[in-house]
Amino acid sequence: MRFYRPVLSLALVAVTTACSSTDLQTTTRPTLQAAPKAARAATALPHAPCLDDEEMKDSQLQGEWTGTVEGQSQPVRLQLGPHPQWKGNVKGTIARGADTRPMVGDVADDHITLEESADGKRITATWLGDVVEGSCAREIRGNFIEGDDAAPRPFVLRKLAP
Repeated sequence: MRFYRPVLSLALVAVTTACSSTDLQTTTRPTLQAAPKAARAATALPHAPCLDDEEMKDSQLQGEWTGTVEGQSQPVRLQLGPHPQWKGNVKGTIARGADTRPMVGDVADDHITLEESADGKRITATWLGDVVEGSCAREIRGNFIEGDDAAPRPFVLRKLAP
């Protein structure tokens, strides 16, 4: 078994050296390194297969998300972590450009509820969504409701990082 590691290492060095030659660089496609972070995330290799019948856990809601709301010109960016006081909930922030607001949420039976606050005291917007089947809990779609009298608007959230 020890014999194969050095041979594999030498093979990787040879391939890396060959791929970095000037002749090949002119004929290869541009790499994803030149693309914006969001584009890299959208074209990333698929994650390990997930079980369709497995429900989303609050730990899967934690992490960095990006998304859009119909009718809003700016994308949103969520940063969620475990809630320090309520087990099974998340707490973090939502950012639209330079405007950052606190956010809390939870998951129950693949239904996600997120609440944001403009003043840190009252709920000013609610996100009600469901995990997209087959997304391995990395995409959420639903309705964004801002204020008491606003009509629901569709949203999509996609996970960028754990």
